Amino acid sequence: MVSLCYMEISISVWTLIVVIAVEDLRHHRIPNVYLVLILGVSGLTLVSDNASPLDNLFGFVAMFTIGMFLFLVRAMSPGDVKLLGVVGFVVGWPHVFPAAFWILLSSGLLGGLVVLSNLSRQGVENPLLCLLDVRSVMESSRNDLHSVYGNKLTMPFAPAVALGLAIFYYFF
Repeated sequence: MVSLCYMEISISVWTLIVVIAVEDLRHHRIPNVYLVLILGVSGLTLVSDNASPLDNLFGFVAMFTIGMFLFLVRAMSPGDVKLLGVVGFVVGWPHVFPAAFWILLSSGLLGGLVVLSNLSRQGVENPLLCLLDVRSVMESSRNDLHSVYGNKLTMPFAPAVALGLAIFYYFF
């Protein structure tokens, strides 16, 4: 049976994840205070379970390393790297790769929707047909360009993380 304390912690972590996703959607920023709160609340779970934090620390390092690599190849912003590290801490080492799989899948799905949305805002009548000629689509796609990443179309990553985590927890 799940204790009431554990349920309250889980609800507060999910509330913070949703707040982060909304904040990233609105302002393309992930405030550090929310990430620290998630770490603190997840740490309370470890204390209440008398569990060793090593799995969670290894999960943090693994996901942060993946995020840092993606940052270095300019595929991710610094806030997203920190968010991935926090997610790694929350899920722990044994679950890092299944969680990363579902986050990757959901980010691909949401990324495709962002591209289609951008095309439809440009006045393209059938955006699905434009996907056959990806190069011209990306060259003409300038509405949602991020100043840091030059001519690349960007999307908020936190909603994809939230969706991927939800799917991960549904199956595990």
